[in-house]
Parts: sequence; C-alpha cells; structure tokens
Amino acid sequence: MIQKTSAQKKKIYFIFIAFLLALLPRMLFLPSTYPMSIAGDESFLFLPVAEWAGYDWSGLEGMYRYYGYGFVFLLTPLFRLIEDPVALYRIIVFLMILCQALVAPISYHIMKRFFGMEDDTKTLIISVASSYLVFARATYVYNEFPYDLVFWLSLWALLSLHENMGSQKTRLLLTLLLLVLLVYAMTLHSRATALFLALGVTVVFYLWTYRKCVISIPVAVAAGAAGLFLAEKGINYIVNIASAASSSSEVGNTSVSFSIAAIFGSTKSWTAWLYIVLGQVNTMVLFTGGIALFGAVMGCIFLWRALVRREKEFLEENKNYVLVFTYCLSATAITILGQSFSWLTGVTSAIFESGDIDALRAITYLRYYGVYFAPVIMLFMVWFAKKKECGKIVTPVCVTAGILQVFWFCCIIPVFGEGVGTSWEFNAFSLTEGWDDLIRVRTYLPAMAFLVVFLVISVYAIRKKKYHLLLLLFTAVFFYQYVYNCMYHERERGERIYDYCSQAFEVLSSADEYLPDELYVENTGTPGIGQSIACEYQFLFRDKTILPWAPGEGKDGVYLCVNPESGEYLLEEGYECARIAEESYIFTDEEELIDALEQNGLEFETEIPSKMP
Repeated sequence: MIQKTSAQKKKIYFIFIAFLLALLPRMLFLPSTYPMSIAGDESFLFLPVAEWAGYDWSGLEGMYRYYGYGFVFLLTPLFRLIEDPVALYRIIVFLMILCQALVAPISYHIMKRFFGMEDDTKTLIISVASSYLVFARATYVYNEFPYDLVFWLSLWALLSLHENMGSQKTRLLLTLLLLVLLVYAMTLHSRATALFLALGVTVVFYLWTYRKCVISIPVAVAAGAAGLFLAEKGINYIVNIASAASSSSEVGNTSVSFSIAAIFGSTKSWTAWLYIVLGQVNTMVLFTGGIALFGAVMGCIFLWRALVRREKEFLEENKNYVLVFTYCLSATAITILGQSFSWLTGVTSAIFESGDIDALRAITYLRYYGVYFAPVIMLFMVWFAKKKECGKIVTPVCVTAGILQVFWFCCIIPVFGEGVGTSWEFNAFSLTEGWDDLIRVRTYLPAMAFLVVFLVISVYAIRKKKYHLLLLLFTAVFFYQYVYNCMYHERERGERIYDYCSQAFEVLSSADEYLPDELYVENTGTPGIGQSIACEYQFLFRDKTILPWAPGEGKDGVYLCVNPESGEYLLEEGYECARIAEESYIFTDEEELIDALEQNGLEFETEIPSKMP
C-alpha cells in the first residue's frame, strides 16, 4: 500500500512537471499577444458571443462564415465583464494555451497506464514533445486548440473502454463519454466527422482482429444519433443569429462536402489530387525530421499483422497499439482524402490555370490531420524508448523518404512560386520571416537537408540504442519550431494587425462619448498581411456596430479607411477628413466629434490630407 501511494505521488509529480514544461514557455509569448491574428475567422468565432453578451455585430453578417460554438459560448461572461479588448483577448488566449499544455499530462498518463512506460524521464520527454507537436501555435483564438484537447481525451476514453471491456456498466458509461466527446468535437469543428468515421473503422477492424466489440453499439448509436441531431440544431441556431442566411447550407464551414467524381474529370485533376495527398504526407515528414515516417511505417506493420491475424501472441501483447494506430491512422487518412477532394478544384486552377495561388496551401496543410497523427509519433517514441526492435523499419523509412523527396523537389516545389501560404511549415528551417522575406525555392530546401541529417542521426541512435539522445532531439525540434512560428508567424501577424489599427482605436476612444453607435469602415485588408480591417475594428470597438462599407449619399456618420480616395465623395457632402496614422484616415461630419478629436491633435480638412513622406 505504501509503495502504491509512493508511486502515485511520483506519477503526479512528473505529470505536474510535464504540464509546467508545456505551459510556461507558451506563457512567455502572452504579454506580446494582441488581437487578432486571423481577424476574419476570429471575429466570426466571436460573433455569437457578442450577440449573447448584448452587442450588435450585425454589420459582419454578410461576411460571416461558421466557426463553431462549443467553446465560445463559455466566453460570454468575459465579454460582458472585461472592457479592455487587449486584456480580454489575452485571457482567452491563455485558455488556448491551457488547452495545448494539458496535452502533456494526458499523454503522460496514457503512456504510463496503457503502454507500460516505466522510465519516468523518458515518459516526461515524450509527453512534452507531444504537447509541442502542433501545427497552430496558441497565440490567437481558434477552436483548433480545444478541439485538439478533446481529441486526446477521446483517445484516453477509447483506451479506457478497452481496459474495461469486462465490466458492462463501465463499458456503457465510457461509450457514452466517448460519444459525448466526439459530439462536442462536432460543435467545435465540422471536420470531427472524420472522428466518427474513424471510430467506426476502429470498431470493425478490432472486431475482425480480436472477435470482440470495443464499444457498446446500442449506446454509441443512440448517443451518436441524438448528439449529432442536437449539434446540427446548434449550427442552425448559430447561423440564424450570426448571419443573414436562411439556412446553414448557405454559410461556409457548416459542413464537410466534396465530390469524388471531380478527380476523374481530367489528367490535371489527377495530378493536382496527387500533389495534395503526397504534399501533405511529405510536409509532415519534413516537419518532423522523418519521425513521422517511422511512426507511419510502424503503424502500417502493426495493422497488417492485425489484419492477417497470424501472430496471436504479438496481437495479444499489443492490443492498445493496434487500437490507437487504427483510430489515428484512419482519422488521418479520412481527413487527407477529404481535403484532397474538397480543395481539388482550387488547387487544379492554381497549378494549371493561373488561379488563386493561396489554394496551393492545401498541398502543405497539416493543421487538420496533424492532431490525429501526433499519437502515432508518440507510440513510435514509446516503442523506441522501451528498447523494442526498430531496426527493421529503417530501410523502408529511408527508401520512402527518398522517393518522396524526389517527387517533392521535381514536381511540387516548382509550382509554389512566391506564395506565402505554402511556406509556414518550412520557414523555421530556412530562417524565413514570412511576413517580410521573399518566398522562393531556398525557403523549402533547408527542410530537405534537415531531413537527411536527422534521418542519419535517427538511424545512428536506433542502431546504437541512444534512447535519450533521440527523444531529446525530437523534443528540441518540435519546441524550436513552436517558438519560431510564434515569433514570426501567428503572434507577429496579430501584433502587426493591432499596430495598424490601434492608433485609430486609441484616438477615437478618447472621444467615445461623441462616437455614433455605427461606424463605417472600408472593407479591405491590412497591407502586407491581408487581414480584414473591419473585423479588427469590430473587436476593438466591441460596443459599436461596424459597417464594412462606405456611407451612402446623404448619410451622416464616421468612416474609417485605408484608401482616402474611397471617401473623397463625402467631402462634397459636408464631411471633413483627417489622417489618424500613416495609412489610416477618418471622414466625419459630426461637429462635436471633430472638435473633440482636434483637441487631441488631429487636423481636419475639407480635402484629403497629403500622405506622410
């Protein structure tokens, strides 16, 4: 009893250390985090909350896209109680950080309880690495972060189900919990459809391999059907209050849909489809220094052995591996295939018809399936850390990596051009600052060189059984990429957008009592970043209604813009104009507001002020 208590205390201690190592480095970026990094997406995410908090953001209805509701409804009290937009945003970002940091203790517990990890130090290292193996950094507000946490909890619930298959009552309760988690994931992001499909694949495959059903089918069907019905009702409710659409089908992101027939349309479609699938696979390989291939090859070997059912002893000893590999690799494959079909038209157009090059980011897009693949990498590290035989997978890993790099270099890199959207997962290797530097071939090549070097080190560590060396290197790589992208991607984007709009916000806030309830804002993007200025102003002026267009003829009010020429006609209607910042202008005919702002240093004129030199 004393030994058990001591072991429990030790486990709690290491779990706490894992949590701190995942939490505290992320917290370092919080003081320099500003609203908002992805102004359009985040404002649409907040739009229902603003409605519940009593604000009128109806001016954004025409631009609205659905971004979930399962997490943001919890933010309503914060919207009501906190006036400072920066403080409010940072508190919400802290919740995002918390979601990512909690992955470390969850993965630690999973490895200890279900995979027999005895070495506390190795388990700690792998759990921290799992926490930083992410494809969106918690410096902004996105449903991605709670979604990732819910996925890891669903993995724990599935493994707990497997552990308690002999107890009917516990099995029923854990099946219900698992379905509740998956339904909740649907309220966060529509792509959770992949998790339901992956669970179905897992149940069937496990039934084939072990002749047992891992879940309670009646409970799963009843809870899943009821949950999905309620989740769909929730989507319709959100769409009704947040947009002018008559149904959810008219609003983007409310569902996942695609046409498989599109791939058979032409040779171009086949080529583009192949680029998306192999591009996403190879991006993960490059991003992880090849460890993703070790995990994928190992997972495929386990699943093949489970499929043929010849090695009874092996399968009995590794049930949990088979379960997790089936669930995670199914979700990964379903997501990649779904994206390859749904984004096929845009990618085909971008490659062959000079279409929008932003569509090419589908080729390097890891955010959707990355969370599903992270446990696969974790299991390889567990297998390796437990001193299991890994040498047999070295050759297929290296051969596959070589084939992928030849295709990547010869076929995919030439189509990227100078588009920044495809570069983010590679910038840390080439030290490219995405918002300033020109994106070119040299942006992608260092990642390939890193892959070669890291594969050599990995093979050496596997051959020589240098366990701690390889685990620490994995963790260091994931941590470095997290920090670099925080500095030069998501966090910097938010800081630049806020800097662009903050001066106007501060100046106008000083005369808030004279501001009308509605503010007209030019519907354009911030220079160099492209994020919506109207959406950024809506979050900053939370109690105002931002109208993303210029005032009509005969309309009084305030008009904020980047291009003063767009409001030049207002000068003929009695408006006056002042430059608030280098590229920010205000037009208004409100006399009291003009007087108040002139006392704060603005100079209003009846013509457009000359631009700053």
